[in-house]
Amino acid sequence: MLTPATSPPAAAERTPVERAIQAWLDGESIKPVLQDHLPWLSGRGLVIRRCIVDSVRYNSREKDRSRRRPFVCVAYRLDMADALGRSLPRQLLYVEVYPRPRFWEPPAPGPGVTIVRLPELDAIVWQFPNDPQLSHLPEVMDPERVKRYLPYDQLPAGLDGPVHAREVRAEVLRYKPETHCAARYDIAWEGDGSPPVFTLFGKTHATDRAGEIHRQIETVWEKSVAEPESFLIARVLGYAEPVRTIWQETLVGTPLLPVIGRGDCDAVLEATGTALAILHETRAESSVTVGIGDQLREMRTQIGALVEAYPEVLGILGPMAARMHEEAPDAAQVHAAQVHGDFIPKNLDLHEGRLLICDFDDFVIGDPVQDVARFMVDLYFLEDRDSHLVTLRDLDPAAVQAMANVFVDAYRSRAPWEMGEEHLRWHWRVQMLAKIHYYFKRQQLRPGFERDLHEMLALLLAA
Repeated sequence: MLTPATSPPAAAERTPVERAIQAWLDGESIKPVLQDHLPWLSGRGLVIRRCIVDSVRYNSREKDRSRRRPFVCVAYRLDMADALGRSLPRQLLYVEVYPRPRFWEPPAPGPGVTIVRLPELDAIVWQFPNDPQLSHLPEVMDPERVKRYLPYDQLPAGLDGPVHAREVRAEVLRYKPETHCAARYDIAWEGDGSPPVFTLFGKTHATDRAGEIHRQIETVWEKSVAEPESFLIARVLGYAEPVRTIWQETLVGTPLLPVIGRGDCDAVLEATGTALAILHETRAESSVTVGIGDQLREMRTQIGALVEAYPEVLGILGPMAARMHEEAPDAAQVHAAQVHGDFIPKNLDLHEGRLLICDFDDFVIGDPVQDVARFMVDLYFLEDRDSHLVTLRDLDPAAVQAMANVFVDAYRSRAPWEMGEEHLRWHWRVQMLAKIHYYFKRQQLRPGFERDLHEMLALLLAA
């Protein structure tokens, strides 16, 4: 098992497994380890200049060990140079670390996927785009092979087929291992009087649900054209079913996160509440329904994970779970609508005076109040779009609640259904528990996490 070269003073109190995992979570500590052990680096004179942790996920429950799941999964961004010191394209890397004692072997990769086993480090590694759950991803990352999947019927006249695409350059914008990859594609071509480069956005998914996501984005785009107060969305250009890739135009905006962080943002919060109410009126394309019972089951799972790791919180979460079951909304009285499923400031931008929305991967049919509550909860957190770190916002809870009230009032003014206070408060608690669990799954070994956990539980109890 890997041992970090340097350890903070508190590391002596951690178990050997925890100390080893801490090394994987420090880009500088793990950089020389990767440099020495990755065969495609050590044998070719390539050098890692910088290693950045992109995402972290723990599987620390007893049932995870019984299912032979990795203890922690880490994605990295590697800034590279060749033997002469010349910069090379950034590499993306994914690592699964298995705890000792190991009673199993990691699963075998699918056809065409190379996974490197590092038994001395209890890890397996793969290099992007060789993702075992996205076996079609290399097709859309290859500058020649991707040409056959582009939406030529929606591209400029003269860019009518692969022969006209002189060169394609792909830049990864966001990669979630085993789930999806979002990228920007620049197509160089010989157009008459047109820009020499056409740019579009492509998002490649692991599952067949990509077709539903494509249809939902189309209906939201139609709504954005018809109603100026709705969310803006990039126009859909097509769907390449063989590689589960949705093509859209590119729209550039200013992230909403720093706007909210600066405060004095009532106009933006009002516009967000109004646009969300309009979004909930959009025709639903989903085949997946998430009801109140589903949310209660998920809540029990989340509480079980937290109590297993921190038994002392049972006294807080046990009564809370009982109360949530008792006060759950009557499923027969819930208005079902399209739900975004991940409605947080991180997924919103400002573009030419309108709110631009993205990421429809989690949309379902369900109670729309869960989107309202999800946004309210996220106002308490700071989450950088370019970092895996999540922290509590350093604001008086009363100030956060004041911002939430502006957003909720605007939503109520536009929504065609009633949203009672108790109904909203119930969903708020569900979403706060979900956020605490999300935070736990990604940062449970970070120094200071237990302090944050108790602060979040205090917020939950105060609701």
